[in-house]
Amino acid sequence: MTQSVLVTEDDQVQREIIRDILEQAGFEVRVADSAERALDALREDDFHLLLTDMRMPGMDGIELLTEVQRKHPHMARIILSGLSSQDMIIKAAGAAHQFLLKPCETELLKRTVIRTCVLRDFLDNKVLER
Repeated sequence: MTQSVLVTEDDQVQREIIRDILEQAGFEVRVADSAERALDALREDDFHLLLTDMRMPGMDGIELLTEVQRKHPHMARIILSGLSSQDMIIKAAGAAHQFLLKPCETELLKRTVIRTCVLRDFLDNKVLER
């Protein structure tokens, strides 16, 4: 089964680059240009992983991740952001499973998303849970 990823990024160029990287890695990718549109997408479909930027107009990445964590606790959550302040990383730590800094190498992004999806599936395995 193909893993599905929801990418939330307000910058169109960044959004398309990330989409291309993840599609080439074999993921089914849907993009949203705001946190509000990401929440709309989550009402329509299930995703294995959310990859989001931190700084977006309206609702920021931490608010989005917190909402997703509450409503979709089994969804893997990764932040990909150019913001690297210690305060921001600490705030994100509770809601995100991974934090990647921009610019992020293509291979690192692919490996992190793959590893996070594999771990999510492993932890979601009902046989292991028993």
